[in-house]
Amino acid sequence: MTSVVIADDHAFFRSGLESALCSAGYDVVASVSDGEGALDAVARTSPDVVILDVRMPGMDGISTLEKLRRQGCKGEVIMLAAEFEDHALMGAIRAGANAIVNKNGAENRLFDALTAVRKGGRFIDSDYLERFIEISKNESMPAGGPKMSERERFIADNVAQGFRNREIAEKLGVSEALVKLYLHRLYTRLGIKNRTELAIMMRELA
Repeated sequence: MTSVVIADDHAFFRSGLESALCSAGYDVVASVSDGEGALDAVARTSPDVVILDVRMPGMDGISTLEKLRRQGCKGEVIMLAAEFEDHALMGAIRAGANAIVNKNGAENRLFDALTAVRKGGRFIDSDYLERFIEISKNESMPAGGPKMSERERFIADNVAQGFRNREIAEKLGVSEALVKLYLHRLYTRLGIKNRTELAIMMRELA
């Protein structure tokens, strides 16, 4: 059973989300109202998934996520918001969010996101996907598109398809460490922060 921590300062929304998750077979191990509570809950329970509202009193969702990653949190993180400003959208992804979901009508989309991240993939709500692509292109796309070697493009294409580093390494017959090295070089050259941004970029180019 997948364990989940919820952090959202709206008690009514939080209660409804907890009920929906439990009904769907998820184990909600903690439900808290702020970032500090989320940090404590994750430290105590080591959940598989953390669901964070981007706007919370005190420490907001992005700051909480950044601190979770610095503290070694390996769980998937889903960020929720009724609306993401551009800086918050990019900030959440660069901080290491595995999924971005619109809180308006969130239940079905949230379950889609949960399914995706538990399979090692990424999820960006359709409400935000086009805007994310446009921002990414403006900020990081080199003129004429990214320049890649044949192997780099193979790795990037597989990342876009949701394959993990280990699976890509097996396809190439190389070590997982070498795949990570290629990805690090790609991130640096393309001015991006993580595999989510790389995947979106490659899908846009397809």
